[in-house]
Amino acid sequence: MDVDDYIGGGSGGGGEALIGMKTVEAPDDGSNCLICLDGGGGGGEKTTTEAWVETPCAHRFHSRCLESWAQVKLGTCPMCRRELTAAAAAATTTAGEDVHVLVADPMVADPLLARWNLFVQRSTDGSRSMSSLVRVLAVSHVLPDEVAAGGAWPPPPPHVVELSFLDNLQVSKAAIQRLFFYDGGSLPPFESVVRSLQSSLAAVLAVFLPLAGKLAYLPEPGDVVIDYSPDAVSPGVKFVEAEYSGSVDDMRRLASDDEHHTEAFLQLVPELEVSMLPAPLLAVQVTRPRDDHAGGGGGAVAVGVAIHHGVADGQSVWQFIKAWAAAARGGSPAGQGLVKLSRVAADVIKGQRTRTFLLRADQIRSLKRRISRRIAAGEPPRETASPVTAYVAIASLVWTSVVRAKPHDAADEAYLMVTADCRRRLRPPIDPGYFGNCVAACYARANVGTLRRGGGDNGGDDEGLARAAAAIGAAIREQLEDPLGGDIEGWLQFHLSLPAARLTAVGSSHRFMAYETDLGWGAPSRVELVSPFARELVMLLGAAGGGVQVSVSLDEAHMDAFETSWFQTAAGDVTV
Repeated sequence: MDVDDYIGGGSGGGGEALIGMKTVEAPDDGSNCLICLDGGGGGGEKTTTEAWVETPCAHRFHSRCLESWAQVKLGTCPMCRRELTAAAAAATTTAGEDVHVLVADPMVADPLLARWNLFVQRSTDGSRSMSSLVRVLAVSHVLPDEVAAGGAWPPPPPHVVELSFLDNLQVSKAAIQRLFFYDGGSLPPFESVVRSLQSSLAAVLAVFLPLAGKLAYLPEPGDVVIDYSPDAVSPGVKFVEAEYSGSVDDMRRLASDDEHHTEAFLQLVPELEVSMLPAPLLAVQVTRPRDDHAGGGGGAVAVGVAIHHGVADGQSVWQFIKAWAAAARGGSPAGQGLVKLSRVAADVIKGQRTRTFLLRADQIRSLKRRISRRIAAGEPPRETASPVTAYVAIASLVWTSVVRAKPHDAADEAYLMVTADCRRRLRPPIDPGYFGNCVAACYARANVGTLRRGGGDNGGDDEGLARAAAAIGAAIREQLEDPLGGDIEGWLQFHLSLPAARLTAVGSSHRFMAYETDLGWGAPSRVELVSPFARELVMLLGAAGGGVQVSVSLDEAHMDAFETSWFQTAAGDVTV
């Protein structure tokens, strides 16, 4: 085959055409795609029908994932950064090889995100003409106060924020979508709710001005950046007013059911149109029930917020939400002026259930005591264990419950990935008000059989909990010693080597006091993350009275067994 057959139609880096990649069989050795971290599955079990390609440097990816990377990173290999250009192809072409030609267009955002957006569109817009749960009433756009008032605008240049290394790791993920339910007699009429949210959003955008901008591609220096120039900000932030097809009581049931109504939740949060660059960074949706036209006097409302993950992690999202809530109550969204964002795709998930549990403060204290007592008894050895924090205790309960719910061999190893905030660990330290992504992944490892031991608080053996706590504490301690150290390629290879079926991820934090988000009419009755970042994911949030909300997404086949283990180990009624 001629070298010309390897040439794609797009541009890579310095204007050269990207080469094509050899098409290869899906791996059957348990390895995953090096970009989306999915693919071959664990234990030789193929979990996807995606087409696979191999680069001249012998790295394998899903073809659409590599196409996605090329569009944003401009023609370099994700693993070794080798340029995927015609010059590289000339040295590696072998006659007769089957070739899949990639076309890279740097003005198109991640196709993986486009696929996620298509899923959301099919779940919402595509169904609204027939069986939609939500009807759009109006779409407007909110400008920052300073823009609308014509005051101190435009801000001085530069109007660009470069993405950090940690931000770039999140660019290809779906937007962070948070959903807040409010009800009760203090809720004003819907029109007043809308006016309050719009005016307070305008106020907070004057402080978080870059969020009113766009994620954009700059040909020079060839990077994707946050653009908050006057032209980028002038369209405003999309604000959707909508109506839920159910009654006030129906909306309250959505907020109170422990089993998530995934379709309804997806339609109650705004879509973030990120399939093309420039892409918006923020959108808001407020939804009333069908029979609540007048509002007030015991009505209900849902407020959905979507923020691009490429510019914010969980801590930053709550920093913004907290400031917005302060503005909505008539206060100041911030005391330091403009927040400086300085820097140091998903397919439909089928067969998954999501449920929310509540751990009371006394149950958390009991877990900590039981784990500490077991460690004090010398199993695991005290010198290998860290002090048992609330987070470690909750993560231990989650991990042991997941492991007990699955039919793994007792001799296997299980893994737990947790995220640790690095803001106070970097040297030199960063500003406490830093807005962006600043978390590190920590991996705990323990034997399946050991994690299954014990359960219950009435004289039961809590060795499984204690072993889990020791492993989690050690993983966090090791990672935070040098949060940004190490080799990114080595980290990716390690993550990809883990068997997906035995890896559980815990995100968010019990320190995020979501139920303090008072937008002027009291605390929300329910707060949830809507974006499905992974097939198996556990999210934490702070709850009232020192409790912690735990939302669990798990394969349907394992949820009942998880609940049984959860209740037995927590030794109490912890469901919402």
